[in-house]
Amino acid sequence: MDTNGVYCLCEEWDQPLMWAHYSDAHRGYCLEFTISDEDWERFEVPLEMGYEPERPSLSTSEFLRHGKLGLPPQGFFDRTLLTKSKEWLYEKEWRMLRSSSEGGCGPHPSPRHLLTGMALGARMIPEDEQRLRAWVRERRRPVAWYRARPEPNSYGLRIEPID
Repeated sequence: MDTNGVYCLCEEWDQPLMWAHYSDAHRGYCLEFTISDEDWERFEVPLEMGYEPERPSLSTSEFLRHGKLGLPPQGFFDRTLLTKSKEWLYEKEWRMLRSSSEGGCGPHPSPRHLLTGMALGARMIPEDEQRLRAWVRERRRPVAWYRARPEPNSYGLRIEPID
């Protein structure tokens, strides 16, 4: 697994736990990608995560049978990389997987036009926001800007457009 890459995405960006878990406790940012039908045909396609009440199992005999052929067991990637506990269902996660033969882990550039927005965390410090905006300007990426804000009467977040 050290030579393979996993890129995680989610369907919704107003989920408070996602910001808490993956965005440095609301101090980070969220990227908005817009993928057209044409893009789906030209680029890596995200795979939808499955959520199960029990951990998937893989038997030793499955590995031995398929190992002789140099192949992983049937459903190996779904069971190991595309399945999580049902408690994580709120994430509505999708993943893009890249094998070592496709460049493995580490940064991989995406086409500029796919990035269409940046949502700033509710607790992002001004210096980090300035650095992020400068980075986007330097790369001449026209994006919409948003900020996550706590809902006044609930535990939710709303994502509001900003300049």
